[in-house]
Amino acid sequence: MCTLLKRNHLFCALLVFVGLGLFASTSQAQDRLYPVRSGNGFGFINSDGELKIEARFDSALDFVDGLAPVKITGLWGFVDENGEIVIDALYDRVHVFSEGLARVSRKGKWGFVNSNGEEVIKIRYTDALDFSEGFAAVQRKKGGKAKWGFIDLTGEEVIPVKFASALSFSNGLAPVERKKKFGFVSAGGSWGYIDTTGELVIKDSYNVARAFSEETSLIYNKGVYAFINADNERIIEAPYERVHSFADGYARVYDAGGWGFMDKGGEVTIDMVFDHAYDFSEGLALVKYGLKWGYVDESGEFAIQPRFDKGWSFNGDLARVFIDGQMGYINKIGALIWPMDAN
Repeated sequence: MCTLLKRNHLFCALLVFVGLGLFASTSQAQDRLYPVRSGNGFGFINSDGELKIEARFDSALDFVDGLAPVKITGLWGFVDENGEIVIDALYDRVHVFSEGLARVSRKGKWGFVNSNGEEVIKIRYTDALDFSEGFAAVQRKKGGKAKWGFIDLTGEEVIPVKFASALSFSNGLAPVERKKKFGFVSAGGSWGYIDTTGELVIKDSYNVARAFSEETSLIYNKGVYAFINADNERIIEAPYERVHSFADGYARVYDAGGWGFMDKGGEVTIDMVFDHAYDFSEGLALVKYGLKWGYVDESGEFAIQPRFDKGWSFNGDLARVFIDGQMGYINKIGALIWPMDAN
């Protein structure tokens, strides 16, 4: 189907314990914990499928920076990797940690907590994004209208709330949308990019712009997709119906009823034959072929045959899958690590 691409392989470092005469290899992936449903609750397993945190929560999300969101009697808090509640369940909605802070919501407003559970940025914004490169996009009402700006890690609004939309900083730039008006009539928005001082360094001339990913930013203008660099040079043309940002060296593209992948040379290296597709992660991409989901490698061949009703991208060593409404985890050869929950 496609050209096989060569990849570099990462090898785990061998740790030698001379005093004990013991050899062991370790990796971050082996220490990763994954949320699972067991019986009537959610707990966490390790990459070997061993239940490490008892299934006593109403729901649970992934660990990031040693903390995971868990739901207890309708509200969300956080646990550490020992299963201890370190941030009380006080919030209607939460997100995972990013740059030492996590977004939390109560009564429709958003703020940020640190790993000690302190609300270091007051819950007062109507919307917010995660911190990235030391800044978070936040939304609040200004003059009766919802506008976006940016705060720093102390909560100071360092870029005024004045944009119609905003996305996160990456490569020192953030896409922002400004509404165009002719007299008193709004004519829709246009996207450009600001730097960390708030200065518009790439003119707002695009219909759509996305955050930089892998040194490129996806833009859409006059019915055509393309990728630009930080100097606003069009470096990759993408003449397809739908296009997504690059991840692990590939961008998802859709045309004529099928999804595939293009590389940074602009070449479609994995044919557009899939009914749906998600980004590459850990060397594999989740794709739908017919009625089932499976995983392809960078050559476009199925590394794990499509046999799942639903799936998620790989996160470390494992990926979450569903068969007949029952959840499990598989490893990168498709072996079931966590049994499907019969309940």
